[in-house]
This record gives sequence, structure tokens and C-alpha cells, in this order.
Amino acid sequence: MKIKIAKDLKVELNTLIRFEWKKFYPVLIIHERFEKTVKWILRIIAVIGILSSILTIDKWYYSFSLALLIFAVEQFLEKTIFEYTTIVTQPFPDFEVDYSQWKTNGFMIPKEKNSSELPYFGPSYIDKEYAIKFFAYLKSWNYGQNIDNENNIVVSLVIEPNDEYSTYLYANTRRKNLEKIFSKENKRNLLPKYGKRQQQFIMQMIYWHTLPFKEGYLIKQFLDYQSSSKPFYLLPSVLSKNTGGNPEFLFDHAILKTGYILKKRDELNKTDIEFHFPPKK
Repeated sequence: MKIKIAKDLKVELNTLIRFEWKKFYPVLIIHERFEKTVKWILRIIAVIGILSSILTIDKWYYSFSLALLIFAVEQFLEKTIFEYTTIVTQPFPDFEVDYSQWKTNGFMIPKEKNSSELPYFGPSYIDKEYAIKFFAYLKSWNYGQNIDNENNIVVSLVIEPNDEYSTYLYANTRRKNLEKIFSKENKRNLLPKYGKRQQQFIMQMIYWHTLPFKEGYLIKQFLDYQSSSKPFYLLPSVLSKNTGGNPEFLFDHAILKTGYILKKRDELNKTDIEFHFPPKK
């Protein structure tokens, strides 16, 4: 469930308040924005405890039960873990994104099934200049390198209902430099946020495009040839009129990938980025 915390900003409730089990007891996890509220609740509980000791209750077991209840609630709140938020923003493109440029996907698949040659796959754009700029931007997620051994650039294929599939491109949220940034921020906040736990958020762009998934289409040949755990080249291409409708492949801008993600839409869950960006969006 999402709640509004500011103008034009909604977040999932479980990022602010949730429970976690530690061994044999639950622990309340609350964002630091509610720290004062919890402290006031503890003060009110203390006042109730004092008043209950002053105002005599006829039945001893009622008094004892109330004391136990107050003690349990107070102990539960005393063990509350407070979190503070650190948001890291992935680099945005330094050019205007034109979503109409990505028209289809281009494929180069070896004829022999067990060929030592690697297949090529990637978006096909209208303009060559735009294709080059966009792939330079993708390479920035991989620190400008043409070989992506650490899967810094995520390529994800999701099989949709109604004979469609979606291609997703996004920066890996577990890149090593992000871990360093979060660690640096955690150390910087050791004193001002003493006793609090860091809550990590990443803000970034997600790109995807949905296309037909039918018999005879090259995407089916690609998936039949290429296992998701085997290397391939992520390659831009341009829909050139000079090649009779066939894409012009830009080999100088290819990125060697170690694999890709392949799932069906109904296999996704809330931990998957693709779950939150279906084709209708």
C-alpha cells in the first residue's frame, strides 16, 4: 500500500513501518521521521503506568494484567529500530530521450546451432546519431567499457501474454560503486545517526519496449539459439532505407554481455524491477 508523504510523492508503507523477526520475537522497524511519535507514545505509557499505580484497582489480577500489558508494550517499543534514508541517483542521460526512436530489435544469429560465434541482439533505432548517443550512455553504467563481466548493464526479456515480449535495459542496482557510496554515507552518519540503520534507495531510469512474440520472428530464433547464461553482444542498429529495410548494425558500439534475464510476466514478483513497469505503462 502506498501513502503520501509529500506533494506528488508516494511511497510504499513498508518502507516506513514494518516488522522483522529476530530469533523468537518481532522487532518494529520505523523510519526516523516517526521517532518523535514513538517517544511520545513511550511517555504516555509511562504516565498510564504511574496513574494505574496511584488509582487502586479492586481486583489484584486486573491490576497485575494491566501492569504486564504496559510492560510488554513498553519493551516492544524500546526495542524499535529506527532507519534513515540514503538515496543514490544513477546518472541521467545528457541528451533528450526520444522514446519513439526505439522501433524494434535487431538480431544477428549464427546459422549453426553449436557455432563458436556469438549472436548479436539489441534495439534498432531510427537515427544513427541517437543510437550512438544512447549506447554511449549505456556504457557509462559499465564505466565506459565494451566488456560487461559484472552485469552492470541488465538486459531482461519478459514474455508477455497475447504473443508479446518486452525488452528491458537498466543499470544493475548491485553495482560495486553503489555499495561504496552507501558504505561511505553510512560511515559519515555514524555519529549524527548513531544507533539507526541505513535504508538504501536508488533512483534511476528504466527503458523498455514491447514487441510481437510470434512464430517465425527472430526473437524466437534468438531464444532457441541463445541460453540466458551464455555470452552475447548487445548491439545497436539503425533502420536504414539503404539496406532494403534490414537494420544497419553498429559493431563499433557493441557491448559483450555474459548473459541476460528471461522470465514470463506471471513469474515476476515485487522484488523484480520489471514487475513495476508493465507494457501498459
